[in-house]
Amino acid sequence: MNRLSVANLAGYIEATTRPLDRVRRLLLSTIGAPMRQLVRSREIRVAVLGACGITVVWFAALLAPLWLLAVGPIVWGVPHLLADVRYLVVQPGLHRQLRLMAWAAPPLAFAALGAGVFAGLVTCAAVIVAAEASWKRTIQAGLALTAIFFVAWYIGPSRDLAFAHLHNLVAIGFWWFWRPRARRLHYIPLALVLIGSALILGGALDGLVWTLGAVERSPAPQLVLGSFVGELSGGLPAPWSIRLVLSFAFLQSVHYLIWLRMIPDEAQRRETPRSYRHTMRTLATEIGPISLAVIIAFALGIALWGAVDLTNARRGYLRLALFHGHLEIAAATWLWLRGGLR
Repeated sequence: MNRLSVANLAGYIEATTRPLDRVRRLLLSTIGAPMRQLVRSREIRVAVLGACGITVVWFAALLAPLWLLAVGPIVWGVPHLLADVRYLVVQPGLHRQLRLMAWAAPPLAFAALGAGVFAGLVTCAAVIVAAEASWKRTIQAGLALTAIFFVAWYIGPSRDLAFAHLHNLVAIGFWWFWRPRARRLHYIPLALVLIGSALILGGALDGLVWTLGAVERSPAPQLVLGSFVGELSGGLPAPWSIRLVLSFAFLQSVHYLIWLRMIPDEAQRRETPRSYRHTMRTLATEIGPISLAVIIAFALGIALWGAVDLTNARRGYLRLALFHGHLEIAAATWLWLRGGLR
């Protein structure tokens, strides 16, 4: 494809965002003064929008958890994988670290093929070797990795399920340490996540969930409560099995929210939000318009597949996404060894 064709492709991609920018301008002009602080201050904006988003997905987890678990990956899954790669690999330049790629790519590929937690831990060990960090940090990382290895070995086959639950918290850690902040507004979203999780796991809402019939509403005949209990509870009896399903629905949605809304705002250099058009242009510059077009087409393909066969589309996406939790942990290991994101 010649340069002119690539430029045209980039222009077409940008053009798709113009309606979104018009809607946002209309919204800002309608609301007026109350929105000015959100526009001018990133810390206020991230805290307010994050708190609102967390509240919404918490109520959604109580009212329609099976819908969140079934439809969430279809709608937000591929965009959040792109965000993973963009903010953890492309922007920090990890893909240009040839020594890192040589060491870490093979075990990560095995993890992506379903080799599980131990393949992910081998990836982290490869990252430690490739990082050539200070002896102090190398030893600390090695000891932490050894401890995690023995815990994973001790808990047996449930290690992959435990990782699936815990990996939802990784996004919170990335967001929390992304950059220094002048205020403490970032405590608000964190507090809401902790309180929401405590209410679900503590059983305070057990009766309400059954009264509302939340676990009986399913988007597909095969995606009923029993299938998610078998997938996410590890054989625990009720009520813990139900609580784990609700908790996963909530925290997975928080995971998506952080990667798709909160971290992108934190990662940009300017204080005020960028237009959707500028955001798309920047993304096309970072990963290339052809790659972006392929990813958009793939995301639309998953969505269309989900409209026809939600059960198998979700299963297909989850197979595709096997790599990303291990990528997040490996990237966190590298960034900590090398002194951070910036």
